[in-house]
Amino acid sequence: MNKISKLVVLAMAFNLLILPSAGFAKENEKVNYDEIFKKAGYPTESYAKLDQFQKEMIIRESGNNLKFISTKTEEYEQNPSTGELIKIDPDKIKGITTNAYIPVTTLKLTLDVFQGSSENQRDVYESFEWLKNPSTHGISRDSIGISVDSGWTIQSGKYSAGVQANYWNPDKNRYEGWSDASDFWVPNPSTKTPSETNLYGASWSFKQVTGGNFNAKNLWKGTVKLSMIKTNTNAVGRVVGRYAQSVPNFLGEYSFSIGWGPASISYNPKSGSVNTHDIDLTWSSLPGHNEG
Repeated sequence: MNKISKLVVLAMAFNLLILPSAGFAKENEKVNYDEIFKKAGYPTESYAKLDQFQKEMIIRESGNNLKFISTKTEEYEQNPSTGELIKIDPDKIKGITTNAYIPVTTLKLTLDVFQGSSENQRDVYESFEWLKNPSTHGISRDSIGISVDSGWTIQSGKYSAGVQANYWNPDKNRYEGWSDASDFWVPNPSTKTPSETNLYGASWSFKQVTGGNFNAKNLWKGTVKLSMIKTNTNAVGRVVGRYAQSVPNFLGEYSFSIGWGPASISYNPKSGSVNTHDIDLTWSSLPGHNEG
């Protein structure tokens, strides 16, 4: 091997040695979430309420070049006779009954909408947070869903979900802090895919858990995401979110079916009953768009 050949080999070897470290640095580059959400136009007061998991999920799913569309943290109840969504008055909610409304003081729902990968796509995030312990069985067999309005359709495969738990440690008389609890999703905890999808939306469910997995003080929160694309240029920008709390019957049985429609999702018990909590968001158009 001549001198020039040896130099070429040494140079190639040197490049191979430094490439992994360069790649590692890029992968571990710190993300400036404050700057990304500020540039996207996301409201400061809403950003202050996002936890680290939510920030990471939104950036991972919707990218660094965010474009904010709309957000809302406001709770509604569905009139059982007309199906109309009306704002909840927590002072008028008395106890838990069949198809009861979960009080705003107990469960909080939020909807966030960002522009997706194309002009006609929207990424929709629905977040829930139990401000008090849900029940003796926690979130076991509960469900959360998103429904889109007519003129839109959901995009297959563009889903995500995550859930966190703050477990109470009775021995130390304190909470352990929020930690990932994504193994509670069904049917597939690793992919976080919905348990049911429809032209108008998607629904995620938590697995049935029995025994000593729940403490009366445990708290839960999480976020689900779908992407929707406009199929009608005159479509109104609107999505509806719903959380359904399972209430097993005296035999411990609980099952349900889901009813779908434009901006409508209902959880209909076959055995047991269900408590629900709703949120409805309509937004105006972006410049150059006919939406809302």
